[in-house]
Amino acid sequence: MIRAFARKFDANKVVSEVSDVSPDKGLRLLGDSHYHVWFDLCAPSDEDYTWLERSFYFHPLTIEDAKQH
Repeated sequence: MIRAFARKFDANKVVSEVSDVSPDKGLRLLGDSHYHVWFDLCAPSDEDYTWLERSFYFHPLTIEDAKQH
């Protein structure tokens, strides 16, 4: 499972916090410079790894290494 979390900043102060949103929404928030976004992986499935590889253009060997740890 992949969960996304984000904080919106204005003048270096947190003005809102978005928790437990879909990975796709988190990816969209990455395009907004006011947001700091992070992704939490908990027992990721093969589909989750595929999403990471396609969304962030991770090299397949990076994904393979992540699956082993």
